Amino acid sequence: MTFLNYIQGKIIEVSTDFLILSLGNVGFRIKVSPELLKILRDKIGEEIKIYVSEILEEKGISIFGFIEKEKRDFFEELLSLSGVGVNLAFKIVENITLQEWRSSLEENNWEILTIVPGIGRKLAQKIFFSAKGTIPIEDKEEKVDIVGEALQRLGYSKKQVNKVLKELLKDKEKSPEELLKIALEKLKKEF
Repeated sequence: MTFLNYIQGKIIEVSTDFLILSLGNVGFRIKVSPELLKILRDKIGEEIKIYVSEILEEKGISIFGFIEKEKRDFFEELLSLSGVGVNLAFKIVENITLQEWRSSLEENNWEILTIVPGIGRKLAQKIFFSAKGTIPIEDKEEKVDIVGEALQRLGYSKKQVNKVLKELLKDKEKSPEELLKIALEKLKKEF
């Protein structure tokens, strides 16, 4: 759990990889992306709101900042994955949007991670497969697609799978695991 959600204050200094944000008589040193630093360089003296994530490291507490709350939340989500440390999570967030990430998970496209500097094939696969269970599945079509893919991997034909999937679209509340169990029972009876 983090202590701070955001800091709203005046930009006092912009360095090569951080900015100093003044709130009252306290200056917060916040690490932000190089792209954001370029934008903020011309805004010294102006007030901004930065969503933050504090990270306890051996050297002390570091604060990472993001203009959008969604990016900060994505950063924190990545930190829970195997093989992802603070610096790598920061790089991923700066190179891939949350929407691109979710789409890549839906499409089983682990290669998207290889566009991030420092991530090769093996690390991309490790991170991707670690994440497969951490992003919630929200819509029923996505759940049914997962079940269809699993059934085809089990050796059922596309025709058999499509017939069962049409029936599964009616079940909105069930998890992919429950839907797979129902589909297997239906396939046993019919084929």
